[in-house]
Amino acid sequence: MQQQRGYGGIEEIVTAINSADGASGLLQKIQGRNDEFIKMLETMGASVATLGTSIEQMKTSLESSNDAIAKELSKQDPASTSVGEQAKMASFISDLPDVMGLASKMQEEVSKVSETLQGFMSNPISLSQEMTITPSVSGYCAFTEDGKSYDIPAGFIFPQCDLYGAWRHWLTGFPDHKIRNNKNEIIDAPIKPLRLVSLGNVHQSAKKKFKDGWRPILIFMQAEIDQDLDSVPMASIDDAFIKMTYDQAMSALHSKAPNMTSGKNEQKHLTWKVATWSRKIREEQLGPTQGAQHRPVIPLPPAPVVHIVPQHAPVPPQAPIPPPAQFAPPLPVNNMQNNMQIPSIPEMHPDNMHV
Repeated sequence: MQQQRGYGGIEEIVTAINSADGASGLLQKIQGRNDEFIKMLETMGASVATLGTSIEQMKTSLESSNDAIAKELSKQDPASTSVGEQAKMASFISDLPDVMGLASKMQEEVSKVSETLQGFMSNPISLSQEMTITPSVSGYCAFTEDGKSYDIPAGFIFPQCDLYGAWRHWLTGFPDHKIRNNKNEIIDAPIKPLRLVSLGNVHQSAKKKFKDGWRPILIFMQAEIDQDLDSVPMASIDDAFIKMTYDQAMSALHSKAPNMTSGKNEQKHLTWKVATWSRKIREEQLGPTQGAQHRPVIPLPPAPVVHIVPQHAPVPPQAPIPPPAQFAPPLPVNNMQNNMQIPSIPEMHPDNMHV
């Protein structure tokens, strides 16, 4: 079976060559798209290299851990029940290499490689349509391809940045973004603030990264600040405003998910990229949701306990109350007034009968 080529069939290519731009325009388009893929592959190559290093570190850690365990088993009695020996063993175990931390790091690098490959496969050369770049009155661009308009275009690569950098892009977008147009020219193409970008307006090649790697933590942060970002003019969103709102959001994060920034993560979180923050916030089940759902819930005081007492006819204070579950002996079977047989019934106390 003949392999399907990425640029389409011969007839489709000939049709593109005979278009207004001719063969030169088509080759320039392929050249520009190849440059985008080269950048993607460079990112993937760095991730693969980091993954290889993580694999070697994990292997070395496991081997070191097993060697230390073997030595400990040879010199101590694991079944010892003395308090001193148990404390010593607990200290030894707590100092074993943190292979779970390395496994988490490997998972992040594997995700990066997978996302890059997905972007590569979902962004083929289109011979039928050109990308149209249209500046808007806001100063940001809309990117139209195959009849669909996008805020984030095909081939866009989200940077591997820390949380503060991602928060800056959430508030201000990518004002310095550039793109190669259909004539192989590098032009300015600013991208709007990511908080204003809906998933439906993100090209498929960048959608997963935006949805899973950026939005969860950034939506959480926006819900925790005092300012309504929609009412803040762009001119007011300067470095001081970005820093102030970032500190507000992080203060809320420390309060609501302290284990993310303390304990074993006290130093680790300082090196996390935005994708790691988003994964951690999903694990904490704090996002992505909107505003009020993040606000602390003030518990209501418990409702008073009300005991419902059955209503009885009033009993005079001087009348003794019969003990519960005790009854007077039954009446005689023979009724002396009407000389008829009646069933035995409990005797009613005269003081408890009211007309």
